Amino acid sequence: MNPDSETTQADFLKLIYTGILGYSNNASYDDLYKRLIDRSVLPKEEMNSTAPITREKAIRYLLRAMGITEVAEIPGIYICDFEDSGDISPELLGYCAIAKGFKIVKGSDGCLYPQQNITRAEALAMIYNYLTR
Repeated sequence: MNPDSETTQADFLKLIYTGILGYSNNASYDDLYKRLIDRSVLPKEEMNSTAPITREKAIRYLLRAMGITEVAEIPGIYICDFEDSGDISPELLGYCAIAKGFKIVKGSDGCLYPQQNITRAEALAMIYNYLTR
């Protein structure tokens, strides 16, 4: 597998499912999605297993798995000092600020590039940063 290729929603959620939540790697995608929907990591209407996933959405799913959704979604209290913070979707600003604070994401050249699709290597780095923080 090419580490620079884009990660699909299903592949990223599988990393969360096994690496963060500790579920079996042998689960079917149907079981994976059912459990993540039940845990409020992913709303049912966002299911799109083959779609590439953006950095900001990957951050949101990871932080939801961490259980801090309520805090991340408080409007108007977050400052995110990435140079391209204006490109972050307003409803995801808290997630991105918290992820940077926890050093789960560091950005590149001062930017997060939130709308760009995340690569496999970046997805693994994000999970690694969470696990080693």
